[in-house]
Order: sequence, then C-alpha cells, then structure tokens
Amino acid sequence: MTKRWRQSLLVPCFVLLLTMIIAGCGASEKNEAIPTVGLEIGDRAPDFSLQTSNGKTLKLSDLRGKPVVLNFWATWCPYCVKEMPDLNQTVTKNPGVQVLTINVKESPMVARSFLARQGWGDLPIGFDEDGKVANLYQVTGLPTSYGIDAEGVIRLEQTGALTASQFDQWFKQLQAGVQ
Repeated sequence: MTKRWRQSLLVPCFVLLLTMIIAGCGASEKNEAIPTVGLEIGDRAPDFSLQTSNGKTLKLSDLRGKPVVLNFWATWCPYCVKEMPDLNQTVTKNPGVQVLTINVKESPMVARSFLARQGWGDLPIGFDEDGKVANLYQVTGLPTSYGIDAEGVIRLEQTGALTASQFDQWFKQLQAGVQ
C-alpha cells in the first residue's frame, strides 16, 4: 500500500468515526425543548402569586409536581355558581389533582362568605382582587378553567362551565399525564 492511498482511506474513516462519536454522545440525553411560557395547549403556564383563603401567598410554580386545575370565577356569575357543586364534588373524589379557584375582582370577604353559605367553604381560593391574574391568563369570560400537568404545562382549557363528568375526565387525564 502506498502512503498516499493509506492517507486517503484514513481521513474519511476518521471523519466517520468522529461523527459517530459526536452523534452517540447525545443519544441518551433527552432532547425535549423547554416549553414557551404562554396560554396555548403545550405552553408552560404563566406563573403568578395570589393571597389564598388560608392567608398565605401562593405561587403557581409552588404547585409543581402534581397536576393543577385553575378555575377563574366570581359570585355574580350564574354559570360559575352552577359549576361549583360539580367542581367541589370532583375535588373530593380526586385528591391527586390540586385545585385553585381564583375569585376575580371581588373582595375576599365576599368570596369566602358566598362559598361558606353554599357549603363549598373547603375549596381552595386565590383572590385576584385587581384582576391582574385574569388579565395575565386573558380571561374573557367566566368561568374559565385551565388544566396544567405536573410539569407546569397547559394541557386543557375551557371558557364556560364544565359539568361533573367533564371535570372527572379532566382529572383523569391530568393524573394519567395524558397530553
């Protein structure tokens, strides 16, 4: 074999070997992109902080690790009032999903007393008195609900009341991690 022939064979072999090594190094790593923050299905849910019914400040990101249902509502909204018993019933049956009802533009006293009179006083409430969180989520009608997976990614969204069977389906999908 001539020296020139060996060199012409070695260079492509070296390039091929180097390519295989480089490609193989990332093969075992997960190459999933981090979702963009937004309001579309598949986006990471925008983070926020709210005062809650237990007097503490809660950040949405603090709830990661378990699926979350956000439910925007108000006491004056007849569809919200119609939906609340179904949501309350579903929450009781499904402890694997965290729920945060977000009362929009009402005082905490009004929201708490309303839920207590209806017998739904155990529902976790966040108070969005100035409407900033509703604006962040571009809520245009009440009730509006978002289903967020354990990683903080929006998987479900509904403007308008959900029924008990729809809430059950949402909770099952979120617990199963269905996308």
